[in-house]
Amino acid sequence: MGQKLNCNGLKTRCKEPNIYNTLALHRTELNNLAKAEGLVERALRLSPDHPYYLNNRGYIYLLQNELDKAEQTLTGAVGLDPYNGWRIATKEFSIL
Repeated sequence: MGQKLNCNGLKTRCKEPNIYNTLALHRTELNNLAKAEGLVERALRLSPDHPYYLNNRGYIYLLQNELDKAEQTLTGAVGLDPYNGWRIATKEFSIL
Protein backbone atom coordinates (compact mmCIF):
# COMPACT_ATOMS: atom_id res chain seq x y z
CA MET A 1 0.00 0.00 0.00
CA GLY A 2 1.30 3.50 -0.84
CA GLN A 3 2.40 6.13 1.60
CA LYS A 4 -0.45 8.27 2.90
CA LEU A 5 0.40 11.96 2.81
CA ASN A 6 -1.41 14.40 5.03
CA CYS A 7 -0.96 18.12 5.25
CA ASN A 8 -4.05 18.96 7.30
CA GLY A 9 -6.03 20.11 4.30
CA LEU A 10 -3.15 22.46 3.44
CA LYS A 11 -4.28 24.88 6.15
CA THR A 12 -0.70 24.89 7.38
CA ARG A 13 2.51 24.98 5.39
CA CYS A 14 2.89 21.60 3.83
CA LYS A 15 6.35 20.10 3.36
CA GLU A 16 5.23 17.48 0.80
CA PRO A 17 5.90 18.77 -2.74
CA ASN A 18 4.07 15.82 -4.29
CA ILE A 19 0.81 17.00 -2.72
CA TYR A 20 1.16 20.41 -4.38
CA ASN A 21 2.09 18.77 -7.69
CA THR A 22 -0.90 16.42 -7.53
CA LEU A 23 -3.23 19.32 -6.77
CA ALA A 24 -1.67 21.25 -9.66
CA LEU A 25 -2.43 18.37 -12.02
CA HIS A 26 -6.01 18.30 -10.80
CA ARG A 27 -6.40 22.06 -11.31
CA THR A 28 -4.92 21.69 -14.78
CA GLU A 29 -7.57 19.10 -15.64
CA LEU A 30 -10.20 21.59 -14.43
CA ASN A 31 -8.61 24.27 -16.64
CA ASN A 32 -7.81 26.41 -13.60
CA LEU A 33 -4.36 27.19 -14.92
CA ALA A 34 -3.55 30.13 -12.66
CA LYS A 35 -4.17 28.02 -9.56
CA ALA A 36 -2.32 25.07 -11.10
CA GLU A 37 0.71 27.26 -11.79
CA GLY A 38 0.77 28.50 -8.20
CA LEU A 39 0.57 24.97 -6.83
CA VAL A 40 3.34 23.59 -9.02
CA GLU A 41 5.49 26.58 -8.05
CA ARG A 42 5.00 25.60 -4.40
CA ALA A 43 6.14 22.07 -5.23
CA LEU A 44 9.20 23.46 -7.00
CA ARG A 45 10.10 25.67 -4.04
CA LEU A 46 10.32 22.50 -1.96
CA SER A 47 12.03 20.42 -4.67
CA PRO A 48 13.50 22.80 -7.28
CA ASP A 49 15.17 20.26 -9.54
CA HIS A 50 12.40 17.69 -9.74
CA PRO A 51 11.98 16.86 -13.44
CA TYR A 52 8.30 15.92 -13.21
CA TYR A 53 7.37 19.12 -11.41
CA LEU A 54 9.30 21.09 -14.02
CA ASN A 55 7.53 19.14 -16.74
CA ASN A 56 4.16 19.98 -15.25
CA ARG A 57 5.06 23.67 -15.03
CA GLY A 58 6.12 23.54 -18.69
CA TYR A 59 2.85 21.88 -19.63
CA ILE A 60 0.89 24.62 -17.84
CA TYR A 61 2.91 27.26 -19.72
CA LEU A 62 2.09 25.42 -22.93
CA LEU A 63 -1.62 25.47 -22.16
CA GLN A 64 -1.35 29.19 -21.38
CA ASN A 65 0.25 29.66 -24.82
CA GLU A 66 3.50 30.86 -23.22
CA LEU A 67 5.56 28.87 -25.69
CA ASP A 68 8.99 30.30 -24.89
CA LYS A 69 8.58 29.60 -21.18
CA ALA A 70 7.18 26.15 -21.98
CA GLU A 71 10.13 25.25 -24.19
CA GLN A 72 12.68 26.52 -21.66
CA THR A 73 11.05 24.70 -18.75
CA LEU A 74 10.53 21.44 -20.63
CA THR A 75 14.12 21.57 -21.88
CA GLY A 76 15.22 21.90 -18.25
CA ALA A 77 13.13 18.86 -17.33
CA VAL A 78 14.71 16.85 -20.15
CA GLY A 79 18.16 17.89 -18.96
CA LEU A 80 17.42 16.54 -15.49
CA ASP A 81 15.88 13.29 -16.68
CA PRO A 82 16.89 12.68 -20.31
CA TYR A 83 15.24 9.28 -20.71
CA ASN A 84 11.83 10.18 -19.33
CA GLY A 85 11.98 13.91 -19.98
CA TRP A 86 12.25 13.67 -23.73
CA ARG A 87 9.18 11.41 -23.86
CA ILE A 88 7.16 13.77 -21.69
CA ALA A 89 8.25 16.93 -23.52
CA THR A 90 7.61 15.34 -26.91
CA LYS A 91 4.10 14.42 -25.80
CA GLU A 92 3.42 17.95 -24.51
CA PHE A 93 4.60 19.64 -27.70
CA SER A 94 2.63 17.23 -29.87
CA ILE A 95 -0.60 18.91 -28.77
CA LEU A 96 0.33 22.10 -30.63
